[in-house]
Amino acid sequence: MSRAPIRSAGPPHQLFPSGGMGAWGGGFGLAAQQLGRRAVGMELEERYCEAAARRLEQALREVRDQVA
Repeated sequence: MSRAPIRSAGPPHQLFPSGGMGAWGGGFGLAAQQLGRRAVGMELEERYCEAAARRLEQALREVRDQVA
């Protein structure tokens, strides 16, 4: 997912909602996290929400490993 829509959508402290979290596999949340922005993902299907959460957790682990 491109970071451009998040970067240009508003100030850094703004909270970005994202519907259909599973459709992007958490990509919106990942892009927001990488830009230091806050995001809230919503999904009707629990399995898609869980998959997106796993992807975000993995990305956070990778960032922590790079810092350590």
